[in-house]
Amino acid sequence: MHQQWLDYYTTREGRDWHESMYISQPFAKIIRDSLPTSEHRDFHLYGDQECPTKLVSDDAPVQERAHCPWFNVINNDRKRYPNELTEARCKCDRCIGVDGLSQCEPVYYNVHVLRRTEQCDHEGYYKWQSGWQKISVGCTCARRPTV
Repeated sequence: MHQQWLDYYTTREGRDWHESMYISQPFAKIIRDSLPTSEHRDFHLYGDQECPTKLVSDDAPVQERAHCPWFNVINNDRKRYPNELTEARCKCDRCIGVDGLSQCEPVYYNVHVLRRTEQCDHEGYYKWQSGWQKISVGCTCARRPTV
């Protein structure tokens, strides 16, 4: 199944997908034409967006059975390469099944990206600048900070 997932995305118009695209659920209904055309927008990819009232069964995917469940979105930015990155969004503010002193917080990972500048070279091509972008890859239960 994993190989079919990789084949699907590596053969789509010769498109280079970022590694974050592979952490999403296999065979999610991604249709290239349905991605947003705006400069920057998040597009819901996978997972129920509602905060559950209790923990789910042990055979559910990790993002659904966690104390801080999450769903996935595609972060789409046309001025960045890669244009699409998969990110996690926490479903809940508070941890499920844990005392009221805990909250859900995203877990981040730094991804190397290229950003298009507004400057062009002598041939009229945009110049790109190398940098890092922090993306959320999941959610965790953490104690609320004390003031």
